[in-house]
Amino acid sequence: MADEFTYEPLENDTTIRLIRLRKEVSSTLSFTLSTIDLNSPLRDDTAYLAISYSWVGSEGKEIVQCNGKSLGIPSNAFWALVRVYQDLAKSVARPSDHSADATSDDEFIILSIWIDAVCINQADTFEAKREKETQIPLMRRIFTQAVIVMYDLGNVDPDRHEWELMLFSFISAAKDETGISFQALVDWIQSLSTLSTEEVHRHALDAIERLFQRPWFSRVWILQEVTLPHNNFTFLLLGHLKCHLTAMIFGLLTLETICLDPALPRVPKRRGREWQRGNSFETMLEMRHSKTRPEFSAILNRIRSFEAADPRDLIYGCLGMSDSVNSKFRVDYDENMEGLCRRIVPFLIDEESSVDILYQSKGHLHEKDTTSWSWVPNEPVYDSSIDNRNMSSGKDSIFDACGGREAKFLSLDASILSLEGYEVDAIAHITTSFLDGCSTAVGVCRYWLACVELLQAHGRPGSGKENLEALWRSLMMDEIIFYSYEDDGLTGCDYIPGLNNNKRGSGRRLQSSDVSYFESFLMAMRSRPVFAPNAPLLDESGPSLNFSLRVYTTTAHHNICMTAGGRIAMVPKEARADDRVIVLNGGCRPFLMRLHDDYYSIIGSCYVHGIMDGEAIWGVTPKTIKIF
Repeated sequence: MADEFTYEPLENDTTIRLIRLRKEVSSTLSFTLSTIDLNSPLRDDTAYLAISYSWVGSEGKEIVQCNGKSLGIPSNAFWALVRVYQDLAKSVARPSDHSADATSDDEFIILSIWIDAVCINQADTFEAKREKETQIPLMRRIFTQAVIVMYDLGNVDPDRHEWELMLFSFISAAKDETGISFQALVDWIQSLSTLSTEEVHRHALDAIERLFQRPWFSRVWILQEVTLPHNNFTFLLLGHLKCHLTAMIFGLLTLETICLDPALPRVPKRRGREWQRGNSFETMLEMRHSKTRPEFSAILNRIRSFEAADPRDLIYGCLGMSDSVNSKFRVDYDENMEGLCRRIVPFLIDEESSVDILYQSKGHLHEKDTTSWSWVPNEPVYDSSIDNRNMSSGKDSIFDACGGREAKFLSLDASILSLEGYEVDAIAHITTSFLDGCSTAVGVCRYWLACVELLQAHGRPGSGKENLEALWRSLMMDEIIFYSYEDDGLTGCDYIPGLNNNKRGSGRRLQSSDVSYFESFLMAMRSRPVFAPNAPLLDESGPSLNFSLRVYTTTAHHNICMTAGGRIAMVPKEARADDRVIVLNGGCRPFLMRLHDDYYSIIGSCYVHGIMDGEAIWGVTPKTIKIF
């Protein structure tokens, strides 16, 4: 048996390893391992292909020959290498002109390969950990400088994955986006089978869902691996099939759009994690072709449907998507997840001049919690109970509660984070939820009546018309979220990309003309016995239901309340009387915080009618807000 391969230390912090596969493959893969400096000019003999694949299911090991010695690598990495080798052996071109023969005259495949399982020491040793900390900041350059990037989706069983292969083949064969249509898919499938249109529709949606459920689509690392390469040689591999990355993702999203057309039979749609991943892939494709990048805190907020074997990689795996953060933020695998989150908060506040990262904080939902800090962000993991589209933030925010003032980080003393801000109000009276267990229409009607009673009981100043406008705007958080196929953005159906001009998940402020949605709801409520047994729902095709569905969404995690200052607010359900409304410099939305002696703990963000454009802090001098 051959000796075991051992890694030699890399020369410097810009050196990476590359492998060259031998042409002749016997019972195992065989390759040589060498190094290059990413700062050196790219030559034919240093050009390389980068492989992106899934670590899920990589518990098993396969033995390869590396520099004549045995090396155990994860089975998923092994089979990804095999599939790339098979593709290179028949079709790879020279990186210099992409037109020469696929193989050279020597014993190696012409193009070097980078794959993390081999090119980064994965051992659980001090030296390997330090190497990983220097290699992660290089991921941006590794995928940017690669002449070809292969994204391996894994193997397929022709019997079990027939429809995934058919969709892959159909999209690959389309010359451009005009060739991707539902009718074209039906015609193509029916030329091969006797399936009806309805069967094609059902099978196509099921296949799209299964493709997005493949482990590769769940990896947080793919965000930068997909976004960073700007050359045209980026390909998805599914078994033995290959397709251009952008064409395939665009094709899958386009087919899903078409299959979800209301004119076609309704079928179960992708939900939860898979829905959010499809959402994120649209964002990735936009970022791939954009000259600008979102702030790093906004990126962290978009990755909650993705996963990593090491939870710290949910942050480290995104560093390459930000120029400044990637070069300035230190990777440290000796630090636990809470320590990492604690370190990144003041860094991002300073770097972005914003407190956007605090909108992702854990919050203290009970009495004083001495085991963690309320300002530390949640680990960016998926939570189906959270709808992050309810209120926009960051540069995309339509609110400006701080009046354009930049965040000012004052200090971090033990567990106390000190920032500049303002205490502008306090919670006086809160409704309780009337939605649990009710249908949308009945629940919202009951909630509306409870809100009106709250206004009447506590004598909010102003005319009845002003109060009603403040109430319906507050219930909708004064925002329309575009996640439907109708231009108004208020329907309860999932957004269908391509059928309106609004970006999915984006929003706008309510306009005076939007009062028609509330008025239709009010008229429908008055004309229907919604509280009678087996009462019919409000008109499902009318704007009244649009209002109901939006309110049903916002009140899923918020309650309406009155503040001590006579304002109407939407606050987290964990809120209670005497919680304080705090505006921090650099914050587009107010925070709800709980006062403990001379410091606060974060409960969550909130909507307070009348202060969302900085009205509460005009001419006011900020004070130090201490947050535990």
